[in-house]
Amino acid sequence: MIAAALAKFGRIDILVNGAGIDILVPTIETTVEQWDRVHSINLKGPFLCGQAAAKVMMKQGGGKIINIASAGGHCGIPDKAAYCASKAGILGLTRVMAIDWAKYNITVNSISPGRTGTPIMMQMKQQQPAEVFERRTRRIPLNRIAEVQDIANLAVFLASKESDYITGQDIIIDGGLLATHPGHVQG
Repeated sequence: MIAAALAKFGRIDILVNGAGIDILVPTIETTVEQWDRVHSINLKGPFLCGQAAAKVMMKQGGGKIINIASAGGHCGIPDKAAYCASKAGILGLTRVMAIDWAKYNITVNSISPGRTGTPIMMQMKQQQPAEVFERRTRRIPLNRIAEVQDIANLAVFLASKESDYITGQDIIIDGGLLATHPGHVQG
């Protein structure tokens, strides 16, 4: 991926680590294979991609790395042990990368979306009764799930010059859900 980007553009200024998966499995039933797969994609992937991009950014005098975490990294969600743990790991990884790479003019931040109209969310919507999904959506103070564009707008800001003095931060974008009570994410 890094080699392809360098071949096409000659440099790497921005990396968004946005790949992620989720599983809805009771903690007691989560297998090691499920745990490892979630962590491999959600946490190991951003670590390796961040490391590879940072090596290029260090040589060119800077860059911006944006890791996609989750509101689920800030609280517990029933039956999502692997997911919540991997996203909490992104929060710690973001802070360490920001500290380690600040001297190279590389900023590293994370975005923690709440409920967002992604394919994962739409799949989960179909796995539960409609009234459960609607009840959980009503608990969001802005009374809607986020559109993908809401999250993209924040990523564009963090990738822009306007955010040059922001590093090591996580920005929660959840319509106010965690402001009400962390247990409301799924409860």
